[in-house]
Amino acid sequence: GKFEEVLDDNSIGKIGAINHLILTSGKVYYDLLKYRDENKITNTAIIRLEQFYPYPSKKIRNIVEKYSAVKKVRWVQEEPKNMGAWNFLFHRLRNDLPKDCDLDYAGRPESASPAMGSYKISIQQQKKLVKDAFV
Repeated sequence: GKFEEVLDDNSIGKIGAINHLILTSGKVYYDLLKYRDENKITNTAIIRLEQFYPYPSKKIRNIVEKYSAVKKVRWVQEEPKNMGAWNFLFHRLRNDLPKDCDLDYAGRPESASPAMGSYKISIQQQKKLVKDAFV
């Protein structure tokens, strides 16, 4: 009934079984959910950031702390690496994660343009970035 800056994964049964977190925003979230379900992946929670600024540090920390077995966090975005939220969020997220937790990126490579110009290549890149999110 109200706006939330960060949405936890409410589909997780055993929090202790989660050792991988995906943080994302936008419609790629639905592609990630579909891939996780189709591939019966049970060790990964998908967290949605609905607001980047002001950055919701406390809410992110509270969610991440819940998943005490997590050693790997991956930011996933559809935009090229030099566009979108990654450059804004990287240092902020790094500060909110445990020191022994890896932070990585899954998304399109850097590009001068936000769009590929080829629908076929765009679809291939989308499939790859979704798959890479779970590696």
